[in-house]
Amino acid sequence: MKILKSLCVVFSLVFMTTGEVPEDSTGFKLLFTSIEKEVEDVPLKFELPGGIPKWVRGTLVKNGPGKFEMGDKKVVHTFDGFAKLSSWKFPGDGESVFFSTKMQQTNYYKDSVATNTIAPYVLFAGTIPEENTMEKMQRMMNGMNNNPVNVYETSKTNPDPELVALNDMWKLYTFNMTKLELKKTYTPFLPKHIEDQDSSMKDFLENIMGIKMPEVPGLSSAHPLFEYKKDNWVTYYVKIELDGQSEFSVIRLGEDMVPKEVTSWKVDSNAIPYMHSFAVTENYAAFFATPCFFDFPNLMAEGTFDMKSAMRCDPNDPMVVHVVDLRTGKMTKLETKYPGLIIHFVNSYETDNGTKIVADCTHFPGFEQLTGINIPTMMNVEKRNKVETPNRLTRFTLDLTTLTVTTEHLHSMPSIDSVMTHIDFPVINENHRSLNYCNFWGTISKADNIHYGKWAIGKKNVCGNPNADLIWHKPNHYPMEPWFIPRPDATSEDDGVVITSILDGEKGKNYLAVLNGTTLEMMNYAYMPIHLPMDFHGRFIANKF
Repeated sequence: MKILKSLCVVFSLVFMTTGEVPEDSTGFKLLFTSIEKEVEDVPLKFELPGGIPKWVRGTLVKNGPGKFEMGDKKVVHTFDGFAKLSSWKFPGDGESVFFSTKMQQTNYYKDSVATNTIAPYVLFAGTIPEENTMEKMQRMMNGMNNNPVNVYETSKTNPDPELVALNDMWKLYTFNMTKLELKKTYTPFLPKHIEDQDSSMKDFLENIMGIKMPEVPGLSSAHPLFEYKKDNWVTYYVKIELDGQSEFSVIRLGEDMVPKEVTSWKVDSNAIPYMHSFAVTENYAAFFATPCFFDFPNLMAEGTFDMKSAMRCDPNDPMVVHVVDLRTGKMTKLETKYPGLIIHFVNSYETDNGTKIVADCTHFPGFEQLTGINIPTMMNVEKRNKVETPNRLTRFTLDLTTLTVTTEHLHSMPSIDSVMTHIDFPVINENHRSLNYCNFWGTISKADNIHYGKWAIGKKNVCGNPNADLIWHKPNHYPMEPWFIPRPDATSEDDGVVITSILDGEKGKNYLAVLNGTTLEMMNYAYMPIHLPMDFHGRFIANKF
């Protein structure tokens, strides 16, 4: 019966793709509607008898925008919404869950509240009404001060770890998981860069001449990964120079927040590759330098001063892969014939005695999906339905012996392939991180390939069994990125539960959903007292509160 219900959902989606169905997007606009209200440890009540498994114990923390305007100005893009953290604490009694949500008290938010306008910090895509050149220049002077994209713990072994709010910029905010309160801002420079940051010329211009230098952003990834069987992250940092070449550094970052360089190489400052995520195996990290890049000198020359204007894509240029041996620091460069942009890596692992790397990812032709989710477009049914979802689930195989790269698309059964192929926001059973795996879960927008407001959760098998793929969908319900929690004595990789926040567009509130990880059947759900705008990423911290 459970499988039959899941299949019914699949068949209903397939039926919707056969004709023009009028969109029913009740409540969709709430995904991009501000809610500044904060709550702490509000008990939620599960709607179905039986509760949830008692082994679901720990805290789910999510990050995303909570407010999109201040005073007389609105932000254009969701990435510029004032960051808000949300958490759900599971004490492990099978009955209780406690919900909290709080605005991140960044300088961007506090200064905006104090002045009742959107304070002058770097934005991804500007404001409504549009600002003049002098106002945009002031934003560049203050840099970026908003991290609404992801969260990550500083340690897996510390019983009381700090969490870090992340963006694709090199500025980190630690916060307390219990209270969701920001504690400290870090810009962890490598020792060789500290002298540059404290240069006498900069000191002379700012402190003596009163000339404020622009805060040139450092680039990084919102998706660091723990090194295999170690208690430190692997990530990267790009120190940007506005002329000549910039430096791409692969680093380890531990609980002390002091970066240690593994290796580095030079990149052209007018073509710094955009890497939202990367791949890590047992022994290697692979960085895919796509032909979608930041051109910061051109940004300054044009006078637009927002990050979106610095983005460029050359659809004809292939990507280059830099594979770093984490044991030695040796970097191997692999040329490819594949253009496009990689947003999210699903997982990666080694095969053939470590001579090959398999990396699964969501592969896009360009930046359009990122820039397309601006708020005016999302609030307009006709415009958002024209936003394409062109990503394809792609497997890259890197041969470290022949230095060649091959790809294949990971298809589903024909009846749902056109839907499942653009699954995104992938999560796996973290016990299989950097190892061979078979399953992942994610979200799907435009799940009927017609109406952007049709959102779903997908489960994908990547081990040659596309008939095992499943979709969960309910009209006017909008699921966020899921998280998989394995059962402690699991007998299979997908033996566990999937938890996520879902907006019920008809009731105008979000609910915490707990689904069967194997069948995607709804096990239980609990409504929150408010709605939450669209969030981006987060993670479940087991046995910690």
